[in-house]
Amino acid sequence: MKKFLLVFLISCFSLTVISCSDDKEEYSATGTTDNTTTTTTDTTAPVIAEVTAVTTPNNDSTPNYTFSSTEAGTITYGGSCSSSTTSATSGNNTITFIALSDGTYSDCTIIVKDSAGNASNTLAITSFEVLPSFVAVGGQGIVLKSSDGTSWSSVSTVASDNDNSSCGNSCGFSNSNQLNDISYGSNTYVIVGSNYSGSAGSIYTSSDGTTWTLRSSGTTKTLYGIIYRL
Repeated sequence: MKKFLLVFLISCFSLTVISCSDDKEEYSATGTTDNTTTTTTDTTAPVIAEVTAVTTPNNDSTPNYTFSSTEAGTITYGGSCSSSTTSATSGNNTITFIALSDGTYSDCTIIVKDSAGNASNTLAITSFEVLPSFVAVGGQGIVLKSSDGTSWSSVSTVASDNDNSSCGNSCGFSNSNQLNDISYGSNTYVIVGSNYSGSAGSIYTSSDGTTWTLRSSGTTKTLYGIIYRL
């Protein structure tokens, strides 16, 4: 009787194990696994803005400019300005413009394109002016300018035969003018000299070193020198 009971219990235990094994196999056979990968397309373009404009006027032919970008990307330059820096990072970016000639720059732009090809807004760089680093004056109303002190060019002017004439902004340098000295301060160039006829001491002013305006000196004496003092 005990042997029979023992055999019966072992048989029941074996059937239970087999049943559990079948259940596991059935579960494994009917179960599924989702391995699908979802791809997200970047459609957000960078946003760029001016941080520090170029100081104007200035006589730095390779000025710095700082702008910010919300994303890293490739920089494209437009207008008269360019730089050897072609990559932008997220945050502030300071670039140095390639050497610029004397003049006013009002058409310069920047665009940043991210790695997904999204182009930013077009950033219009605030207009700025580059002045000549050196200006020289002399006899017969000659005015020369240079950005490096080595290469010089003559400044074009409108001739005036009489320093006492009321010609306002249209006045230039006549061949009778002796220009003796020049100074720069408060964003203004000032030339002093005399008219060979002895009718007046000559004073001319300019904001860019190129276009000059005759001023009334109030004296007929020759002016030999000028200095700017804060």
